[in-house]
Amino acid sequence: MKKAIMYFTVLMTAVISGCSSSITSDGIDMAGSIESEAKVISDGKEYKCEIIHTPEQINRIKILEPKSLSGLTFSWESDNYEVSLNDLSCSFNKDFLPNTSFLSSLVEAINSINQRESLNFESSKGGEVVFNGGCNSRIVAGKDGNIQKIEIPDKKITVEFML
Repeated sequence: MKKAIMYFTVLMTAVISGCSSSITSDGIDMAGSIESEAKVISDGKEYKCEIIHTPEQINRIKILEPKSLSGLTFSWESDNYEVSLNDLSCSFNKDFLPNTSFLSSLVEAINSINQRESLNFESSKGGEVVFNGGCNSRIVAGKDGNIQKIEIPDKKITVEFML
């Protein structure tokens, strides 16, 4: 009986202590991971991308459109960076993209989803909740907790997720 109580206590402590990958505000649990296609508008240019993000801050952005960039994939995992296209790939041990790149800004904003201390609740209206996140971004989540939109006004970037 003592072992059962001990296991239950450990389990409940893990659940309560924040092992979850979601952020709760106004009754909405914001998802800590993303796997979606998205329309990205950056400085007047439009891209269609496949975006994958995990709570461990592993990120992958694959450009689907325009056709001239189709298949170009950027990956971030810890301090390892990779860019690939078809059978060619190149790995780096430091971020090689300039801060002006929509990719770098988007990854910084997405990573802030899992850094609760960097998110500030802004508003809740009509079943949506809005947070201010990294890179001076606005992150909009729906009732289901899925990220619907990320805006980075300073860099003229808007990302609309196709859920």
